[in-house]
Amino acid sequence: MDKEAKGRPVATVDQMRIWQIWGESEINKIKREHGGGAENVREGDGGMHSANTAEWLAAAGWTLARDIGSCAEDLIAIRVEDAARQGVSLDVIDPAVRFIHSYGDLELPLPGTSPERSLILKPTIGYRGDVDNFAELAHGLGLRVFPVAYETIEGSIWLIDETARFFVWHHTGGSFLGANEYEAFTASYTGVMLADAEDFFI
Repeated sequence: MDKEAKGRPVATVDQMRIWQIWGESEINKIKREHGGGAENVREGDGGMHSANTAEWLAAAGWTLARDIGSCAEDLIAIRVEDAARQGVSLDVIDPAVRFIHSYGDLELPLPGTSPERSLILKPTIGYRGDVDNFAELAHGLGLRVFPVAYETIEGSIWLIDETARFFVWHHTGGSFLGANEYEAFTASYTGVMLADAEDFFI
């Protein structure tokens, strides 16, 4: 095989698997939005975004096998202790632990932002009173949430709930990022319009 195909470097095995996962996620989302009309969905509809997002993560150093080990527990502990200083108990949930082990400490520049913003995949940075906002979101969803990342400049905070859905909390309120990390990363990479978190309240 040539070293480059259609201007794109040859994919690693990890990248190819990531693209497959993201492609399936995007296609299933389109099918849901069109009432399951699979005949109207081409395999390429979500594939390009999936591939671009996979390359974005790979360039930051992520692989399917990545695990930051005990550093994840340290990051989580810092966030829990900060919440306690604010007088709030912040429960650690399994989806957050898994996500931080795999993606923790990565930094991703957000395309098309000016001034350029970055997505910092750490739960540790926030602002005074942010746990009250987390509690408000959790109450609306009827599920616990835990912070896993934040965006520079605007200070938006990513949160994951007990079903592994992703939300982002901004000073204007909450928005839905995706049903899993693949949808959440693709939403951030492409800069799509996000649904209000309130649409998912029980």
